[in-house]
Amino acid sequence: MDTEDNSTYFPSAKGKSSDSKVQNIYWRCICCFYTMARYYNPNATLALFSNTSAIPVVEGVDVKQLLQQLNVTFYVTPFEYVTPQGYYNKWRNQFYEFSIFKYISQHSDFSDSDNFLLLDSDCIVTTDLSSLFKEVTAEKCITYVIDYEVNHDINGNSRKSMQGVFSSLLNQKVEQIPQYHAGEFYATTIAVLKTLINDFYTVWKQLLALNEAGSDKLHEEAHTLSYLFYKNGFKGGQANKYIKRLWTDPTTFRNIEEGDENLAIWHLPAEKRHGFKDLFDWLHQKQFRLSSVSQKQLQQRLQNTFMIPSIPLQRRPFFAGKSLIKKMFAK
Repeated sequence: MDTEDNSTYFPSAKGKSSDSKVQNIYWRCICCFYTMARYYNPNATLALFSNTSAIPVVEGVDVKQLLQQLNVTFYVTPFEYVTPQGYYNKWRNQFYEFSIFKYISQHSDFSDSDNFLLLDSDCIVTTDLSSLFKEVTAEKCITYVIDYEVNHDINGNSRKSMQGVFSSLLNQKVEQIPQYHAGEFYATTIAVLKTLINDFYTVWKQLLALNEAGSDKLHEEAHTLSYLFYKNGFKGGQANKYIKRLWTDPTTFRNIEEGDENLAIWHLPAEKRHGFKDLFDWLHQKQFRLSSVSQKQLQQRLQNTFMIPSIPLQRRPFFAGKSLIKKMFAK
């Protein structure tokens, strides 16, 4: 939980991370995330990591009590890797992921052979994840890769600029344009996680030195994970059949395709203030208990709430029709 001293602007939440209203947006996502994950994976070990032991009551929902109801283990670990002021102007808390990795690598609750999946809270699990974890057992490390154009700006770094920074970090020329491994998903064994976090301790010092020198650096955790995967020879992309970053807003950018509804995990960054609020309210009415809801009913509810794969007629923006007419007759 960010304070005013280390907060940054979160575009999808339309506010600063220290604002209680913004924080409550994420707590609502957390309530939805764990309710769905538990419904589809009744025997999975679910855990939530936080840098604060304070768990709020959000819109009448006692989040601590709900997490207990869903049998979610709550871990508190400090945010150790805070970027300096001016390092990058958004999402300063993204490096908290490495505090989680450090905690797991040192905690007796986790053994080297355990499989581990880390997801952002604005994701929805839509099915049983047994097949995903079987793949983790076989591959040891699976990632989600987004094939951005080489010069496309990804939170201040492009894949081309990442190539230059990777060269600086390794002190040798990187010949190939690196992959971008998205940060909302990471599945691995604890043994591999320990290797990555040990490498991160060195990389963190290098990034701070590059920042101090005013040199190009990696701006957020996905860029840094991409470097760690590259350094350790992990190609990644195995998770692309399980997850997709789904942009659902028809007024800005929408990349939804037929079949996306069948993905095991929906990452929904544009729905924090809208779809997640609707789902939270519906779950609240049901006291977050879904034993009477069939999988078919729940799937339909999720598809309608998040407009996947299509936009319900009553929610289609008026200008979409006008745009279509112009396109049909503009020769």
